[in-house]
Amino acid sequence: MGWTYWRKVIFFFSISALSGAGLVAVGTYGEGFAKDDDKSAIYTVGMSLAVVAVLGTFVENHLAERARARAREQAIRAETELDLLRATVMPAIAASVRTQASRQLVLNPAPPGAAPDPALVAEFGSLVKTVLEASVNLTLPPVTPSSPARARSAYYALDPAGDFLLVDFYPPNAASPRALIPGASTGGTHIRTEILDVGRVWVVEGSASRISHLRPTSANDYVAVIAAPVVDGTRHFGMLSVDAPELGQFADEHQQLIGALATLLAAGRVPITP
Repeated sequence: MGWTYWRKVIFFFSISALSGAGLVAVGTYGEGFAKDDDKSAIYTVGMSLAVVAVLGTFVENHLAERARARAREQAIRAETELDLLRATVMPAIAASVRTQASRQLVLNPAPPGAAPDPALVAEFGSLVKTVLEASVNLTLPPVTPSSPARARSAYYALDPAGDFLLVDFYPPNAASPRALIPGASTGGTHIRTEILDVGRVWVVEGSASRISHLRPTSANDYVAVIAAPVVDGTRHFGMLSVDAPELGQFADEHQQLIGALATLLAAGRVPITP
């Protein structure tokens, strides 16, 4: 709805208001006539003003309804396009990017024992922040711009000792996930065997025995989680997850989306692998 729409609304609103005011003025003026005076002109003017006022209001309401219909159509189209992005476009692009990154590493291997380029490490840190924010905003975004996020995302890196270290999480004002998940613990074993080794997106919708291993120890628990492996072939880099505090909030498209975002993290991690 641009200036053209509002200009039309203002125009017809002004017509309605002026016609209504004119109708009141005519009525007031007509009261000054004597009982036997000819009031046909007053009646004609009054009826004309009434018709114009009603017509102006009708056109104004019609324009508003058309604007609402267009807004509904645009919202439906946007939701359809977002579902397409989640289910097809994003996974395909992410897989292609990871494949290209792997080929670049094969064609241009780093010297044995070489330390990762600090610039690449910094760029990967920025990528992690972008992916974590996208994981929340594309699954369970805030209801309004000022309301808190309804989900929390986290990236855990697999260290040489086999433990999972929290690299970053989003939003920053959420309850922090556990800083370390030992590889020998139930959570670490679960991540390694059910997510990384099989290269599969893992989903749990919470129950007394199956809750997110990433939840904080505080009372602010997240009972549902989608976790995706950040891997490239046999190279295991870690895990991307997004948690929700309530059940039934994740859709099937969300699983594909988190898997695609994890693939992008793997593509970013490949070039800085020593």
